[in-house]
Amino acid sequence: MEISIDGRAREVEEIPDTIGKLIKNLKNAVGQANRVVLSVSLDGQRMDADGERRIADRPPGEFSCVAVETADAKVLCLATLEEAAKHIEPVIDEASRIGDLIDTGKGDEALRRIVPCLEVWSTIISAVEKVGILLELDFERVITDETTLNGAIEELAEFLRSLKTSVDTHDFVAIRDQMKHEMPEIGARISSQLAALSSVITAK
Repeated sequence: MEISIDGRAREVEEIPDTIGKLIKNLKNAVGQANRVVLSVSLDGQRMDADGERRIADRPPGEFSCVAVETADAKVLCLATLEEAAKHIEPVIDEASRIGDLIDTGKGDEALRRIVPCLEVWSTIISAVEKVGILLELDFERVITDETTLNGAIEELAEFLRSLKTSVDTHDFVAIRDQMKHEMPEIGARISSQLAALSSVITAK
């Protein structure tokens, strides 16, 4: 069996009895090198998590090639945070436009445009949490303006819950204030926190 990582042949001293164990061992080796697995391919076919589970118990001899593609963990996390940060200003601008729609009596249109905003913030929170898990970071030690990253995320989560309540009850006065005033303030704090987190990762 041919085994490659990032296009380079990899020698394995002892092949385990299942392809699942072999993939797990390769992933562990990658993790020890501070890299992240981006994809696993068997005989040229890229496998997702379900695919890996389906073939996990099959013997390695049934396959001719295992290829693993990886990325440097720090580089990947920094790119993830950079991408997340790019969405903050546009979502704040959209929030302001939503507030303007309410001011002009277009409440129904405003409600329709809130959902994508919520999805963006949820994606940002998820990205930050994944970065923390991947690099085993303590968010209580990431501090900007006397606020920890954990505190900023909790504040954002509470804001989103409050906004959802306002949307559910069609409280347009509250929604307008949340869109035009609260969201820009919270967005600025999250932006600062992402920059601080990137600095911590760079120095790690």
